[in-house]
Amino acid sequence: MNRYISGDNVHIGSTENGKEWGRESEIAYVIQSGAFKNLSLKWRNSTLRRDFSNFSMDDNRVIINYPVKFL
Repeated sequence: MNRYISGDNVHIGSTENGKEWGRESEIAYVIQSGAFKNLSLKWRNSTLRRDFSNFSMDDNRVIINYPVKFL
């Protein structure tokens, strides 16, 4: 999965025409059989850039999901 978000014409403080963009990519895998059946692993990478502030973000996450049945 990939997402790309772009914004322009940002008005904040003394900025009249700021621009920003963000990108997210995600890859996932679910184990189909065996002792770890239905265990899912995801890797998510996110980036955010703005030309009107010093705030930039690069984020990497590993998400592990394992369903457990109760009764």
